[in-house]
Formats: sequence, C-alpha cells, structure tokens
Amino acid sequence: MYLLFRLLDCANPPCRTVLDDSLSLLRTLHTVYIWPLLTVVASLFLLWMLSCLWRQAKWDSIHKIMSLAYLVVLDLQLLLGIVLWIAQQRWTGLDALRSFEHPLNMIIAMVIYHVGYARLKRDIPDRSRFVSAVIWGAACLVVFGLGIVRIKYL
Repeated sequence: MYLLFRLLDCANPPCRTVLDDSLSLLRTLHTVYIWPLLTVVASLFLLWMLSCLWRQAKWDSIHKIMSLAYLVVLDLQLLLGIVLWIAQQRWTGLDALRSFEHPLNMIIAMVIYHVGYARLKRDIPDRSRFVSAVIWGAACLVVFGLGIVRIKYL
C-alpha cells in the first residue's frame, strides 16, 4: 500500500516527468488523430453525396459500416479530448477557448451526429435516408469544423 501511495505522489519529480510525458502523448494523439477522423468523415460524406445524387442507390451494409465508423472515430476523438481536458484541469477557466468553447462545440457536434445516426437506423426509404445522412452529417461537420478552426487558427 505504501508503494502505491509513493507511486501516486506527484510531488515526486520522476512521477511529474511521467505525467508530463503522458500529457504530451495524449495531446499529440488528440491533435494527430484529427487527420484519420477527417479522412473517414470526408470519404463518408462523399459517399453519401454521390449516393444521394444517384437515384437508384440502396442503403447497403457498406453505408451502415461507414456510418458506424464515423460515429466511432468521433467518439474516440471526444473521449481523448475529455481525458485531456480532465488531465490538464481545464475547468479552471484560465483559457476560455480551451476550457469551455472548444469542448462545448465538440459535444454539440457529437450530439448532432448521434441524433442523425439514430434517425439513419429507422426504417425509411433509401433516398430519404441518404438525404437525412447528408443533412445531419453536414451539420455535424460544420460544427466540428468550426471547433477545429477556432482552436487551431484563431
């Protein structure tokens, strides 16, 4: 038990180094993971747009898998962000953009896509499903993009 308390004592310099390295790795993962996420989002959005334009398109298993992949990569990115937000104690509000605006923006984007994904699972005609997917996906992408642009470039 003493060893456990000793390991958790972050006033100890070796522990602080491990924490700093872990936070650096987590921050890098959260920053770099955006590119696979944007690749999945862009490919899925292109697939939905082309399927929406093509009148005889059917909502197949590939569309279900890609929609779920979109959901999973967004959820993982949000999870990484929440862990980073907690680990860096961002709730103190010293930096309003990183403390509140960016997390709230990303949570809103996630809620938008989760609602849209739930609607995609309903039994509706394929054409309506593609239109719904494009609308909900675009709304999520706009909110998500605003959060990224705001944190990176402004």
